Amino acid sequence: MTIKVTKSNNKPGGALAERVSAMSGVSIDTCLQCRRCSNGCPVAQHTTSSPSEILRGIQLGASESVLNSDFIWNCASCSTCYTRCPMKINMAGVVDSLRVIA
Repeated sequence: MTIKVTKSNNKPGGALAERVSAMSGVSIDTCLQCRRCSNGCPVAQHTTSSPSEILRGIQLGASESVLNSDFIWNCASCSTCYTRCPMKINMAGVVDSLRVIA
C-alpha cells in the first residue's frame, strides 16, 4: 500500500482518526504496530494491505490511501485480529466505520 499523508489538523491522524475513533469507539493511537492482527488475519494475504497497515495509515492521516484500500471491503469482520491484539483494538469496528466514511 502506498501511503500519501495529508493531515487536516495538528493531532496525530488528523480528521480521519478523529472520525473513526468517534464512530467506532476505538482509540487509534493505542496501536503498537505489533502486527499480530495482520499475522492472524485470513483476508490480509488476499488484499493489498493488512489491518496493521490500515491502522498505521489512519495514524499518519493517509485518508485517501486508507479509504481506497481493498482491505476495508474484503474484511470478514471475523474478529481474529481483536482476539490477538494486546491493546484490544476492535478492528472490525474500525473497518465498519471506514466503510461508512468511504
